[in-house]
Amino acid sequence: MKTRFYKNTAYLSDLNENEQCDTALFFIHGAGLTKELWKKQVGAFPDQAATIAIDLPGHGESSGSPSKSISEYADAVMAIVRHLAPDRAVLCGLSMGGAVCIDLLIRYPKAFAGAILMHTGARLKVSRLIFDALEKGIEDYIDLMAAFAVSAKSDADKIRNSIRDCCVFSAKTAEMDFMACDAFDRMGSLSAIQVPVLVITGSDDLVTPGKYGTYLHENIKNSYRYVVKDAGHLSPLESPEIINEQIGLFLKKISGQAG
Repeated sequence: MKTRFYKNTAYLSDLNENEQCDTALFFIHGAGLTKELWKKQVGAFPDQAATIAIDLPGHGESSGSPSKSISEYADAVMAIVRHLAPDRAVLCGLSMGGAVCIDLLIRYPKAFAGAILMHTGARLKVSRLIFDALEKGIEDYIDLMAAFAVSAKSDADKIRNSIRDCCVFSAKTAEMDFMACDAFDRMGSLSAIQVPVLVITGSDDLVTPGKYGTYLHENIKNSYRYVVKDAGHLSPLESPEIINEQIGLFLKKISGQAG
């Protein structure tokens, strides 16, 4: 795996430089996080898709400024998709990253072969607890996420370290992300999504409860639903083997539909 750059945007990928690919899977991290969230997914599907995990502007190794707009983040993702120009592009986003995916699927209904929406919703109102923690600093935010965004059945200390590894350093960046989430609302536009979508939720997710996934599944006509047992809001960290299995099955499913 190697980190590459396109203009101001960093991305981790198993693609070689200038390598063309048939199918590419683009991973988009959540609010206050970076591409490191997806380290156990990048490179996990060598026979199905190239994998690209993006640092959104102002996050991780990407320069530029963070945004209060989901659509602005989506524009940055679309620039990478167009730059790499795979024959088939598939999106995968968690929480705020899922909102970015929804925005792209609505604005560019024919640009993608499918999408995976993890722990996200068509509207993402943010608890005041998150903003209060960020006012105290990034460590308070990490402690909050370890306490409430993770299933009680997960190893809290291990997951806390994993959150720290993939978290931004700036509380202000995370705050702007959550402001973007708080303003996001596409509840009335999901019928515009035309491609197959896998909706993944966690049985113990307190941040985006199961009803968020239910709404997506009921309002996206070609969607599938999977609930990760004993997982909270961060299933790529809590249950990476299950997540990779479900991603692989979805890639196989949409490949069969294309063929």
